[in-house]
Amino acid sequence: GYFSVPQKQVEETLHYHGVDATLIQGSFEQTLPKCTDMIAFLHLDCDLGKSYQIALNALYQKVVLGGVVVFDEYDSPKWEDVKPVVDDFMKKVGKENALVKWNDKAYFIK
Repeated sequence: GYFSVPQKQVEETLHYHGVDATLIQGSFEQTLPKCTDMIAFLHLDCDLGKSYQIALNALYQKVVLGGVVVFDEYDSPKWEDVKPVVDDFMKKVGKENALVKWNDKAYFIK
């Protein structure tokens, strides 16, 4: 993509800043269901509604109570299919009134 960076460069940058992270290459469908860690802060920047749906279905139950979930393109005119997917998911989990919106982004506390 436009912001493509070699994985080795990302790993070196993370290491330089003292970040202990494991990068897993693959599609959301292949990689996200394998996540076993609990999540305190989940920043989703998926661009496409379908990708948000996959990410939320795979990761929401791993977000701890009091954890924060951020939707990067929530109300972006460029990614119009994101808002309906997020809104449907929020309704499904009983959090439809929990979204805090700013600019084209949104977040909620679980």
